[in-house]
Formats: sequence, C-alpha cells, structure tokens
Amino acid sequence: MAMNVMVVDAGYLAGEADFPALEADRFGWSQYGETPVAEVPERCWRSHIVVTAATPLDAATLDALPKLKMVAVAGGECAHIDIEAAQSRGVAVCHVPETHPHKPADAERICHETVANINAFLRGEERNRVC
Repeated sequence: MAMNVMVVDAGYLAGEADFPALEADRFGWSQYGETPVAEVPERCWRSHIVVTAATPLDAATLDALPKLKMVAVAGGECAHIDIEAAQSRGVAVCHVPETHPHKPADAERICHETVANINAFLRGEERNRVC
C-alpha cells in the first residue's frame, strides 16, 4: 500500500526544510510552505501521515481526515495537536524532543528525525511517540 505524506507547514522551519526520502517503496510526498487551518482538510484528506510544525490539528480537522494514521510533529512542542482526539481515533502522534523549529541549529535534525519517526511507524515500531 502506498502511503501519502503531507507536510502542511514546511516554511515554519528555520532555513530550508530538506526532508530526506522515506525508506518506503511506494509513497507520495507533498509539501507546502504554509497551510491555513481551514484548508488542511482539503489538502490532507488523502493523507495517511500529516507532518506539522505549528499548524493546529483539532478534533474537527482530524475527523475530516479519514485515512490519517499518524501525525508527525516537526519539532518538540505538541500543543497545536489535540492529543486526546488523535488517541481516541487511533492516530499516532510522534515528535522530535528537545527541538524548536525556529532554531536554525535544530532545522536539519528536525527534518531527519521526523522522517526517522515516520520510517519507524511504517515498520510498526514506536519512536518518540506522544500517543
């Protein structure tokens, strides 16, 4: 099964958001510099994985994403994610601990660690899970 990954706010990362390739054989990867909250359901409805540094994902947004299996937070802070709503829907949430997307020194690590979290999830492993 091909996995669709959507990065909704790569522009929030300091410097250039240079995510490495996934280990998966088949996947789709789309990346936006910014996504207004109201446009998340339209852009992400086919996504299995959503990557966000700061764009809020509340219960209503999660309900509008029927294929969603994982939220990969590009950074250490998860306050913009409704963790309880994700957990109740069986959606995994992972993050990159002790990093901040606004710090240029953290940007490269965030990109690599976010993809490592996704790769682990696709292998059925838990890595930096919040829920």
